[in-house]
Amino acid sequence: MSEKIKRTITSIFYFILIISVVIINKYEYTLCFVFLQAVCAIYEIFNVADLKKSVLKYFGYLVCLTYFLSGMFFKNTHKYLKDIILITFLFSVIYTILRNKKVNFKEFVFSNFTYIYIPFLLSFIPEMFNLKYGNILYLFLMFTVMSTDACAYIVGSKFGKNKLISISPKKSVEGSLGGTIASIITIFLTYLVFAKINIINQADINIYLLILFTFILSILSQFGDLIASYIKRYFNKKDYGKILMGHGGILDRIDSLILTAPIAYLLFKTFLI
Repeated sequence: MSEKIKRTITSIFYFILIISVVIINKYEYTLCFVFLQAVCAIYEIFNVADLKKSVLKYFGYLVCLTYFLSGMFFKNTHKYLKDIILITFLFSVIYTILRNKKVNFKEFVFSNFTYIYIPFLLSFIPEMFNLKYGNILYLFLMFTVMSTDACAYIVGSKFGKNKLISISPKKSVEGSLGGTIASIITIFLTYLVFAKINIINQADINIYLLILFTFILSILSQFGDLIASYIKRYFNKKDYGKILMGHGGILDRIDSLILTAPIAYLLFKTFLI
């Protein structure tokens, strides 16, 4: 089976999961979906950093678990997650000092970066479902990220001649532009269809703002991909794992989403809804 076929099968499966989140439209279901991805991502990033046996990794699991439980019981993840991360940071400081012969400063810094990079940034996704049209806004976000990623890959493979950045040699300027243009077209057409069948009210969501936000989020999603690529290259690894055919690990699949989720939430909440 070729890599393109594997990649397509994985994308279809992931797309079905996303649609299930949109259709079910429940905060708790979305929280479970994000929680499982965050736990897998923490496992993968510590493995890539050759910190598989690090005790600080379990602090990351603790952040995810307490975030999940606070969301299930109180439905207000952000109110408690900031405190959870602060407490986890303090415990990691104490542990690093007490176990200074086994835990170096680089491991300490990387671990605390991970607590913010994965569970905190991803936590904005469930929060989106507390907004009006939350499930539709989530779908807009996912369509933006996925169309950018897919079309950047396709356009770059066929027409890419100018390298985008040394961090990720396979990425091209042509692919980047193709991905952004494709995301704008995708969101514009989706908006028209949803408005036509009365899923959304055009008076509630300004199409011009939505297109502008799509452009911003498409660019950010590519930076999110590059950040994850930089981490892999720094530790001389190709993929974060092997669980997803054609993609690698969970983090290889959601890397573009991590950076865009908080910005999307803030843009949608402040200006769009």
